[in-house]
Amino acid sequence: MTNNSEMSEMIAEAFRTALLLTASETLAESAVLDAIGALDWGGISNHRLQQETIKSAIRLSAAGPDEIDRAFSLLPVELARVLFLERHLRHCFVLRVLLCLDRETCSRISQLPIRQIDEAVSHALQRLAWMSAGASTSAKSYPSASRTFTFVHAFGEMAEPPVVWQMEYKHGY
Repeated sequence: MTNNSEMSEMIAEAFRTALLLTASETLAESAVLDAIGALDWGGISNHRLQQETIKSAIRLSAAGPDEIDRAFSLLPVELARVLFLERHLRHCFVLRVLLCLDRETCSRISQLPIRQIDEAVSHALQRLAWMSAGASTSAKSYPSASRTFTFVHAFGEMAEPPVVWQMEYKHGY
């Protein structure tokens, strides 16, 4: 059994994952609640919570709108630009790169062929690199913490790549 602190951290990680997949605070909350409802609390693990959250988030994001403005303010700036990827690119990137899932697991979860997973991750990486180089034509400002960042400048002037998100997912679902 996990203690309250461990449970809080597990739920926070699940929420960040769902937020990145759905680009919506409302849908992310729903995905985590769905995942919690699907679990047997006697034997809950971080792995199972993440697995159920991912399934629910992908299912919910297909039907719901992105709420990038609000979601952007809830993530570290280094992660927030992932929200600007097209939905299928974002899903593949989050599953394959941020969560370190193998290709077969990503294919099973997203219901896409492995070839499409590879292509989507490649496109996502190219678009994120393009964004970080400041080539985006978007000049929309987004609030984050105590200051406002302009999308083009927030990512175009980083001296070194950010630490994306430390997670301990070394095995597939």
